[in-house]
Amino acid sequence: MKMNIIKETKNPLFARRELQLTVDAEIVPNHKDIKKSIAEKFSVEENAIKIKNILGKFGSKTFTIYANIYPSKEEKNKVELKKKREIEEEKAQNPEKVEEKTE
Repeated sequence: MKMNIIKETKNPLFARRELQLTVDAEIVPNHKDIKKSIAEKFSVEENAIKIKNILGKFGSKTFTIYANIYPSKEEKNKVELKKKREIEEEKAQNPEKVEEKTE
């Protein structure tokens, strides 16, 4: 998977870097593969990366990716909203912590 940086901007208000990348691949890359390659390229933790979009055009093997890189997982959780699926996964992994928060 070949990755090229199209645009990188720093957003000090949200303490993040906003990336626009292109990836050449045979099939649509999944979020885990993209997070792993971004983490290696920018030397950050995988859990501090938020993939916003993966866009591809019909018949093309080039995909455009929009992602945000935060300095830490805590910063990411402050800014980004969690999807319902992510909340349910956390409940399945740590049922004790979720019960403590609701009381």
